[in-house]
Amino acid sequence: MTDAKTIDILKQAILGERRGAALYDQVAKQTKNPKMAEFFKGMAEEEKGHEALLAAQLKSAMNGKPFTAAQMNDFGKKVTTAFISRETIAGINAAGFEAAAIASAINLEKNAVEFYGKRADAATDDNEKKLYRWLSDWEKGHLDMLNKMDQDLTESVWDSNQFFPY
Repeated sequence: MTDAKTIDILKQAILGERRGAALYDQVAKQTKNPKMAEFFKGMAEEEKGHEALLAAQLKSAMNGKPFTAAQMNDFGKKVTTAFISRETIAGINAAGFEAAAIASAINLEKNAVEFYGKRADAATDDNEKKLYRWLSDWEKGHLDMLNKMDQDLTESVWDSNQFFPY
């Protein structure tokens, strides 16, 4: 039998994935940069896939069934195939919409990594632990990509403003 805390955690996780997908969909629609639109569209699709996985688990849990790890897949890993070049990053205004979206996305992903990681550590059910560890690792991949983009953006700004002493 699944307890109320587990159901609450699944609901929080679903909400987090929906918020991420909503942000990424909006950025993809509003950016004028085609590469950034492709990147954020892929991010949104992955978050929607996570939401579907969690929703299926929630439905199962609400019916008193145990966690199942068999539903996990890679959803096509669209984001990891999206390449954002330094040239693309150099074309972004450091105080503009895309830069703000990257910063917001970093916070979302950081929170997701922490949320799923803590839940994986606290879980006693092996399949529950496996699901949350898998989600934490996946979101860590998103976080790493976004941090790299932010680092490239920062270095681009420093370079164009001659902040480097060379």
